[in-house]
Amino acid sequence: RQAPPGRADRPTSQVAATFGCGFAALPAAVSDALGLSADDAEHLLATYGVSDPAGSDDPLREVQDVLTDIVAAPLAEIVAELNKTLAYPELHRSRLVPQRLWLFGGGATVRNMAEHLSPKTGLPVQVWSLAARGDMRRSAEASALFGPAAALSALAWES
Repeated sequence: RQAPPGRADRPTSQVAATFGCGFAALPAAVSDALGLSADDAEHLLATYGVSDPAGSDDPLREVQDVLTDIVAAPLAEIVAELNKTLAYPELHRSRLVPQRLWLFGGGATVRNMAEHLSPKTGLPVQVWSLAARGDMRRSAEASALFGPAAALSALAWES
């Protein structure tokens, strides 16, 4: 791959992976545990989210801890799949070992998901976002959901 403009000295590689054990399992677990609709469970995860390991003074911490406990099993599956995926380049293509993870799609809409995943994967994790003005939280969520759609559209044009 060509280096981005201004970074000709450092070519970059980008790899995308999708998981069968993705975001849908998180609101499903919340819905089952709390008797909520899927939409309400998604809203709860977007609004309150999971625990941020560094955010012990967060006023939402108690709710986040409860939600983190509820989604522990599906979140552990996601982390296991991520770590399995990250182990492959370490063993077979050491020059392609990722230096950062970007979240797209539904998982990127869960508050504190990047902060929660970073220590579990050993890599910096960020929510992908377009440059936006205005309400950054809302814009970031919309961008994260737009990312997979844009990628799928681009793939359609290639074939």
